[in-house]
Amino acid sequence: MQETEKIFSTDLVRSEEPAFKTLSPFRAKLLRLLHACSPLFTRLVYFFFHTKIPGIKHLAKWIFFKKYLKGDLSYQELYRRSPTAAAMFIRREQRDFPKALEKIGAPADACFFAATPIDLKGQVVEAKGIQYTLKGLLALDQIPAVFQNYWLTLVEKFYQGVLLNFYLSPPDYHWFRMPLAGKLKKIIRLSGRLRTVDPAYQFAAESEFPVVATNERVIFEFEDPQGQSFLLLAVGAMGCSGICSELLDFRSCPRGFWDAVRLKEVENYGPEIWEAQEKGILRRVSLGEGVGRANFKSGRCQAENQHQILLKDNGLIFNKGEELGFFEIGSTVLLLFPPSMEFCLRDNLKPYDKVRAGEFLGKIKL
Repeated sequence: MQETEKIFSTDLVRSEEPAFKTLSPFRAKLLRLLHACSPLFTRLVYFFFHTKIPGIKHLAKWIFFKKYLKGDLSYQELYRRSPTAAAMFIRREQRDFPKALEKIGAPADACFFAATPIDLKGQVVEAKGIQYTLKGLLALDQIPAVFQNYWLTLVEKFYQGVLLNFYLSPPDYHWFRMPLAGKLKKIIRLSGRLRTVDPAYQFAAESEFPVVATNERVIFEFEDPQGQSFLLLAVGAMGCSGICSELLDFRSCPRGFWDAVRLKEVENYGPEIWEAQEKGILRRVSLGEGVGRANFKSGRCQAENQHQILLKDNGLIFNKGEELGFFEIGSTVLLLFPPSMEFCLRDNLKPYDKVRAGEFLGKIKL
């Protein structure tokens, strides 16, 4: 496959808007109404796709099978065996990643929205004028004072770097994977809104707000084998009741049904920071109560208490292509690479192209 040595060009984000990405004024108003009721909507979606009440469960499974899986016969066994519709969303599927160390694989089955250069001031400008700052995206103003210097230094590493945006729609395979090998350094969960991340709505809203910088998100900081930092951000969305990783599960859903009825947003505990330490320990170093819980199903966690999780050997090491986590219904994954990696995008990859997890995206400098 031909690859380009040019990092970016001005035509990377196309000026024309594909027909399937347009929204009628009525649908845009409907989405704004759903946004106003997003806590209730998210709670109802959570109930509908997780319920084990026979009639509702079978209806949810049938809708997902017919609407999103298009009645594909290869998924009949999944349809029959899944205890809930949510289990069909978070199904496991095999994906192959490029073996060459310098080649980056797509982190998820998704719509490739944009690959955007970050300027000298940390400003990100995507299609149709959607813009935000790196400091806002990584919530520098929310980070406790004790981490401010570290976080500011990390943020500045990505100035003149690149941000890749992938939109996961409901029918997509909902696991996100490692685009390249790395050792986990920190996990930061930032509470926020639950608004749709569909690019169509962002265009219709005319940059009313940068949803990726205001929605709930979980930031994974990794260090590659050469010692260079890169970030993977899992951004929650309307209807997304949880962002679950191989180490920690974070619930986005309002805790009680009546909180949802009152349209109460998820309680804001401030940033929840988990730091990797020696001997395979993941320690929560933020103040106050946290919502993250150890994920023992993954096989990486051994034990937990209120402030730390003991991991098994090499529990902090993730190989290229390994599953890192999943969304409970669609959302967005962002990848941030610093300028030192000199990321080169594949020349025939265009905005709005569908990609599969593991598909070759581009190369980095080792």
